[in-house]
Amino acid sequence: MVSPKNQGNCGSCWAFAANTAAEGTLAKKTGASPVHLSEQQMVDCTLATERGGTPYNGKDYGAWGCEGAWMSNAWDFMKDNGAMYESDYPYTSGLSE
Repeated sequence: MVSPKNQGNCGSCWAFAANTAAEGTLAKKTGASPVHLSEQQMVDCTLATERGGTPYNGKDYGAWGCEGAWMSNAWDFMKDNGAMYESDYPYTSGLSE
């Protein structure tokens, strides 16, 4: 059994929801066990430097890290850049705050 995911004190529910949907879809489509994608990648790599500012990665995905976003923001990022595994980029936001 897999332990529940925990966003801690970070408003990253959008990344958890997007990844959970993507993980289930991939498992159903391939007939394989679900993979675990990195929420931390979504929180870090879609973040603009400031609201209305220029994103550090060159494209504004409309996401604000721990301040929130929508699942579609994460899916747009995944479509453009792919997704990392949780084991390669573990979640740390909000867990020690």
